[in-house]
Amino acid sequence: MGLKQLRSGERTAAVGGALLLGDLYVRWYDDGREGVTAWEVFRALDVVLAASAASALGYGVLTATSRSPSLPMAGGVVTVLLSVTGAIGVGFRLAKAPRRARGAPPSAGAWVGLGAVLATAGGAWSALRDETRPDTHVPVSVEVRPVPLSATATSADASA
Repeated sequence: MGLKQLRSGERTAAVGGALLLGDLYVRWYDDGREGVTAWEVFRALDVVLAASAASALGYGVLTATSRSPSLPMAGGVVTVLLSVTGAIGVGFRLAKAPRRARGAPPSAGAWVGLGAVLATAGGAWSALRDETRPDTHVPVSVEVRPVPLSATATSADASA
């Protein structure tokens, strides 16, 4: 198995998950003097975002190492659910900053986090909709044989 087995949606979800996991440690709200990271400002949303990132990375690993499509399919469903929940939460918190942000506006980290969680959700959704498997397409050569003589003689006798 390997990375060649990953479809573009699974790659997008895994990259979005890695970006989101790293972005949780970047300042999300910054007033120029002091900034707070996602871990510091959110109470439960940070856990949802971390779970979304971990599930996206796990989804890529499951797909790359699994022979059966059933386990990666379950990982994709979990990734979509966590990522959509996280995207809704981040969108809400961009529109209405939490109290812990102390009136600071959202910084670039928050917007990168929104983009990463949307990439994670969109990539996992796209991979779930894609039913092709890159490793299963094997060209088959078909040997062409002539029609047997006994079958040709029988059909000629039947038409006469």
